[in-house]
Amino acid sequence: MRSTRATAEPAPLLEVADLRVDFATPDGPVAAVRDVAFQVMPGDRLGVLGESGSGKSQLFLALLGLLAPNGRAIGRARFAGQDLLALPAAALRRLCGDRIAMVFQDPMTALNPYLRIATQLTEVLTLHRGLDGVSARRAAAAMLARVGIAEPERRLALYPHELSGGMRQRVLIAMALLCEPELLIADEPTTALDVTVQGQILALLQDLPLTQVVITHDFGVLAGFCNRALVMYAGRVVESGPVRTLLARPRHPYTAGLLRAIPRLDQPARRPLATIPGQPPEPAEAGVGCAFAPRCPIAVARCRVERPAPRTVDGEVTVACHLAAS
Repeated sequence: MRSTRATAEPAPLLEVADLRVDFATPDGPVAAVRDVAFQVMPGDRLGVLGESGSGKSQLFLALLGLLAPNGRAIGRARFAGQDLLALPAAALRRLCGDRIAMVFQDPMTALNPYLRIATQLTEVLTLHRGLDGVSARRAAAAMLARVGIAEPERRLALYPHELSGGMRQRVLIAMALLCEPELLIADEPTTALDVTVQGQILALLQDLPLTQVVITHDFGVLAGFCNRALVMYAGRVVESGPVRTLLARPRHPYTAGLLRAIPRLDQPARRPLATIPGQPPEPAEAGVGCAFAPRCPIAVARCRVERPAPRTVDGEVTVACHLAAS
């Protein structure tokens, strides 16, 4: 007899609420991230989109306890039921080594230029898995082969500067995967790589059977890789929802402006590229209204004096805009 009980909804793997990241400065605290809330479900590929300085990287560095010494994160961030912000530093390091991994933005600076690739990969396994040197090297070579690096044993003996940018990025991905994490966070994984290598890296990430967060400013990465998206501006999430919906009908003027700025092959060759006028505000210039109002083509007086609260539209998109159409 078939059970009539409803199937239980899966619990979020990562759940963030009311997150704020402050940095102490001589002029007082500056908020780089403000009131951020989102969930990552098991199997999600979440894209986090926004201009440089929007708070994308600082948001996830805060969750992993990797802020600069003058940084502080407050709020709630639960990973598989554990409060990341309340964990002691040693426990957070163990958790991040075993169950959460991050691929950092610049593979040349993320790898230690003074250490061979073998040393940087095997120390992950000796520290977090307790493997001896021989076993760790064997596992490291196997992982390099898995991420598409030919002659892995020979590459292990090299220094980072002896590898191409694409190979260095693959080494970082291999390092992140060595402990078989449940969540992979990739910060601009295709920046500074040529188009062919970008495609190879995205194909590699696409084949990984784990939950992923990709921090990017590239709508192509968002469209081709992610199923859900967060759009950030001035430290806040201004729009979130399924990627297909966000691309087809952006509700926030900032998201729409970013989409208009993408060059299109079906436009006249001499047509000027669309831009968003002005510059994002400095973190210290939070203001009282909508941070995007000075650059917004549809802003009204209310936008300059009242910050819009996030609201749900059509049951699947969350947008922080007074004028967003329902």
